[in-house]
Amino acid sequence: AGMELLSSFGAAMWMSGDPEGAARALQQAVFIRVANRTLDNPQGAMLLRNFGVMKWAMGFHKESLELFEEAKRVRKCTGCFCGAHAAVLMMNMGYAKAELGDFQGSLEAFQEVLALLTVGSASSSMTFGDSSFALPDPLDTMPCGATLISSIAVAKGNLGRYDDALRAYSRAQLIRKSTKTMCSPAGAVLLRNKGMAHFGRKEYAEALSAYLAAKDIRQETGTLKTSGGANLLSNLASARAKTGDGIVAVEDCQRACDLHKQVGTLQTPGGQAALKQLKELKRCCPKATTKEVPQRRKASKDKTLKTPNRDKAK
Repeated sequence: AGMELLSSFGAAMWMSGDPEGAARALQQAVFIRVANRTLDNPQGAMLLRNFGVMKWAMGFHKESLELFEEAKRVRKCTGCFCGAHAAVLMMNMGYAKAELGDFQGSLEAFQEVLALLTVGSASSSMTFGDSSFALPDPLDTMPCGATLISSIAVAKGNLGRYDDALRAYSRAQLIRKSTKTMCSPAGAVLLRNKGMAHFGRKEYAEALSAYLAAKDIRQETGTLKTSGGANLLSNLASARAKTGDGIVAVEDCQRACDLHKQVGTLQTPGGQAALKQLKELKRCCPKATTKEVPQRRKASKDKTLKTPNRDKAK
């Protein structure tokens, strides 16, 4: 009962905005299970996974992955590495490994999710270049199916397998369209990632088209003024620069930096990358920094010309 109470207490503290207190409560719950030798069961695996998610949100990525791996060990040794709980755990592991730079491990984790969900299910086949797998029928018509396929595509793109990634993104896009979830933040992320795969293949016009479509969705869904929106604007600036529109590229990148500052992410890797990109774009396109000068001068001149008229009116 004490372990369940600590777990519930930790969840409540997390929801109330006290992540440190929540982590302490879950850590104590883990210690008690270890001391009582009750960690190796489905409840223990769930506790480890939840603790890992909490650690990840707090920025302790390596510790988070270690907890996910321990939760997987527990599920395997107790014969409960199956079904939705195991699939969610492997999704967590896939994201964690990708963030830590283990792209091959990330791909393997997502493929394991697919295997877990395919067992005992009717399925529809799908081919990604050199690998074929079956997507369970329910997922083939659900938004979570698009999420899984997009995750696999990201992993393949990170490994430089852009052709495979683009085929996966196209399939995910079809699922989102059929489920009417394309016009959503997830749809915008899908298009941005698809644009990055095109960019990796040096297909800059196609990348620009995908980024613009993603921007339209973010504007429509009110999610452009976020860190994700800022990152998208940086991508858009890169594509514009590659397609010869340096002046607008500088404008997009400046908006990305301004947005990072506005949402408090200017000091993150994404924000710092945008600042570096802006400096480089301005160096390569010096005309962008003086584009508005004639307009300001004209406005000043107009103001001067209008002044005598206002004085005369008095």
